[in-house]
Amino acid sequence: YGRIGRRVASLALAMGMEVVAHDPFAGQTDIELLPIDEFWPRCDAISVHAPLTEDTRGMIDAKAFSKMKPGVIFINTARGGLVDHAALTSALDDGVVRSAGLDVTDPEPLPFEHPLLGRQNVIITPHVASATTVGRERMFVSAIEQALTALEGRRPKHLVNTEVLEFPS
Repeated sequence: YGRIGRRVASLALAMGMEVVAHDPFAGQTDIELLPIDEFWPRCDAISVHAPLTEDTRGMIDAKAFSKMKPGVIFINTARGGLVDHAALTSALDDGVVRSAGLDVTDPEPLPFEHPLLGRQNVIITPHVASATTVGRERMFVSAIEQALTALEGRRPKHLVNTEVLEFPS
């Protein structure tokens, strides 16, 4: 339930949706946080916003899909490696997942013969969720600001690899 998850939640709430989340690292939030085993069966729609790590790779697998509410709408705009695509295909075939929206896949792009392609109940976009004019401009401005901050000898606001550079706090 990080920055992107919170933004998606705010949009869902604005549309009158009930929103719950699962995040083992979130502190106090404005919505109900559920343990994963309670989260899957409660949701009519699931939107994934987790980072890809060794612990999260393939976390949405056949076991996870089997716990989801039948007819769930499944959306992944985070990382393709979070989802076992064979398990998603089976869940779609079995009707557990009614439809899926994927902006990310693993591999990317999917091979032409992949069973998720060409389905009426699956939308796959080429990892361009942020490719709006405003989104791209925001990314470019942020990247330039980060570079200028580093060149001035100050710590960039969104420094990812903290171990490679030392800046005063």
